[in-house]
Amino acid sequence: MLRQSIFSLMTLSATLVAMSVTAQAADTKAAEPPKVSPASAESKARVAEITPTDIGKSLQLSLPNVATLGQRIGAARKAPDPVTLALLAVELDAMEKISGKKAKLTADALTKEAIGLVKMRHRHTELLAVSAILAGKEGAGELPELAKKAESDHDARKKAQLDGIEKKGLHTLTVVNFTGMFVHIHVHGVHHGEVAPHSQRTFHLHEHYHFQNSIHLSAHAFRNGEEIEWEAFDHFSPKAEHFTWRLHGD
Repeated sequence: MLRQSIFSLMTLSATLVAMSVTAQAADTKAAEPPKVSPASAESKARVAEITPTDIGKSLQLSLPNVATLGQRIGAARKAPDPVTLALLAVELDAMEKISGKKAKLTADALTKEAIGLVKMRHRHTELLAVSAILAGKEGAGELPELAKKAESDHDARKKAQLDGIEKKGLHTLTVVNFTGMFVHIHVHGVHHGEVAPHSQRTFHLHEHYHFQNSIHLSAHAFRNGEEIEWEAFDHFSPKAEHFTWRLHGD
């Protein structure tokens, strides 16, 4: 009787452990981020606020520049233009100090956005410009060194091209637009063009991108006064020369 009870308890314990392991495995699997295919990806549209609309109301300043600040930020984001974003971050910081109030988009957040964009674009002159504009701000101290690296990387790419070294990154990007909107395509923070509604377009990427392992893709559009975006992501493709991005509506 005692042996039977002990055996029953051991069996029950083993069953509970197995169930726990299975549940943990299921939770782990559910928590894993979706993987991007090396050859293609699908993205759904979502409403976005590229142009801030509450700055004038939140700061409560009757100044002409404040009235247009949100529109100018939106235009710089759509360009995209990290130098103008940096200048607008300084302007917004000054207006916050005068007002004593802040909008949903703060000067600190816009400063980080400008620094992040200029680092991603990795262009020598832009890095120097943003470094000068945002001197003393958190994250801006490393920009002069990054500017030097951007210049040396450019020289290295030129030499590699002359030496005929194999190019390992993306050469072409095909965007398939399943929506009724004109979609603006950005590659590594650089505007590459538009894709017409219900059509597709293949972009032949500059040789600058051929030498990169990872490409940052983003897109936005406009619909009846609304700003629409597709979630940006980094496509890791050290060996893939072509990538297809399919954009769906919301």
